[in-house]
Amino acid sequence: MKTFTAAALAVSLAGSAQAADLSRQAADEALAADRAFFARAQQVHPAQAFREYMDEAEGLLYGTGGEPAKGGEAIYRLMGGGAPQRMKVEWTPKQAWGAASGDMAVTIGDWKRTWLDGSRVLTGNYVTVWRKTPAGWRGLIDIGEVDEPPTPPKPAAPAP
Repeated sequence: MKTFTAAALAVSLAGSAQAADLSRQAADEALAADRAFFARAQQVHPAQAFREYMDEAEGLLYGTGGEPAKGGEAIYRLMGGGAPQRMKVEWTPKQAWGAASGDMAVTIGDWKRTWLDGSRVLTGNYVTVWRKTPAGWRGLIDIGEVDEPPTPPKPAAPAP
């Protein structure tokens, strides 16, 4: 529910045909950027892909515990920088909304982190706010939320 609320707050949609066209175009372009971002993260260390796709100065990465990392370089360092990759990061963009202005959009989807040593797998969902810049679409805010771990079944009550 948080994902849909964040998307609704981040993007304003207008009623005119021109605004609707710009809105749809922005949403389609942001989905394409999100997919390209994922493809890049499969080619290089995810930290490098985040550095390339998040806004260089204002990009914020939430969901790593503590304060968000701000800016492409800080996000890169937080995610391990040039250190050997410890985990595989995957995500699937599912839906997008675009602003009537055509220069802002929001994507949502699912993500998965798998530690390469097999010790852990985390899943969740995300929302990314995108801004169109002269260099292309850049992530302005990326928020990842971890799925709740399954609740273990309660032990059966002893027979009387």
